Amino acid sequence: MDAIITAPLICSARSYKRISLMSNMKLKLLHLADILRRETDENNPLSVTDLIKILSDCGISSNRKTLYEDIDVLKEYG
Repeated sequence: MDAIITAPLICSARSYKRISLMSNMKLKLLHLADILRRETDENNPLSVTDLIKILSDCGISSNRKTLYEDIDVLKEYG
């Protein structure tokens, strides 16, 4: 018999915040990949400062350290 996994009907503010943070991190990677694909090429790079500003305009907070880590993740992915 397959196990049925159900989510709790009521989430605490703490768990909701954790889920929201995880979702934001995933969205940041997707937005970053999209920005790099659309806005950059070998002759037209964007600085980390520019990327942080563009992400901020999308409502996604970032900093230099995490952005470099995110870029490394995208490089590893290919």
